[in-house]
Amino acid sequence: MNGILNGKTSSILQQNQEILAEIQSIDNSLDDSHHILLQLKEEFDKMPGKNVLIELLHEIKNQPIPSEINSTESHQQLSRLNNLILSEGLEGSEKPVLYTLIVPDQLDYQNKIAVFRKIYEEEMSHYKKSCQEFKDHVVDLLEQQSTIRPVSEAERDMLLSYIQQHFQKIEIQLKESICQAVMVLKSRFLEERRKKKTYPNSAIDILNEFFYKNIANPFPTEAEKEGLAERCQLTVTQVNNWLGNKRLQYQQTLEKSNEKIKEFSTSF
Repeated sequence: MNGILNGKTSSILQQNQEILAEIQSIDNSLDDSHHILLQLKEEFDKMPGKNVLIELLHEIKNQPIPSEINSTESHQQLSRLNNLILSEGLEGSEKPVLYTLIVPDQLDYQNKIAVFRKIYEEEMSHYKKSCQEFKDHVVDLLEQQSTIRPVSEAERDMLLSYIQQHFQKIEIQLKESICQAVMVLKSRFLEERRKKKTYPNSAIDILNEFFYKNIANPFPTEAEKEGLAERCQLTVTQVNNWLGNKRLQYQQTLEKSNEKIKEFSTSF
């Protein structure tokens, strides 16, 4: 009887020892996990983009997955901005041209666009660098987390997609700002050109005198244009523009006069 009891007791003690060993193993594993978590927390606290990442993760948690429609709209908006930036000479090899400007103003406009282009290139370089650094931090963080919890490819791709959409909003704002600045610059140049189109009275008298003396053929030669420009203290382009407008106005006035004469004749 005592032998049977001793055998059962020995068996129970052995089972208890095995259970204790498993518990100890679990405790050691938890201690290791806790140690790893503390290391991750210290590294995360030192991460430059920690606060931005926390805000982004909260945003991801609280917002539904963006629809494909919103993503398409952002892509279309970005595409339009890229086309505008290219056409205005902020990217590519083509120099910007405002065909309505005279040569000196044209060069001044191109020089100012070159300054805008340099600013835009610097801002875009900084933006791309920041975007890539932030993504790299997130990928590193996910890799560290994968040592204590499963991190699926789908989770990784979704997080990076949210980050890309977040940075795309910044890219759109940056490109909108530079496009608005170019539009303001262009408007200022065109407004100054409009003001410059006001010719001095002395120049108008000289041009009118030439026009009516040559009413049968009011088209000056190149030498006459240069002479008129020198006398009027205008450019040859300004002389051409004034005479072209004058010929058009004269032709329109002549046609209206002929119509009135015809109406008057048919009324009798």
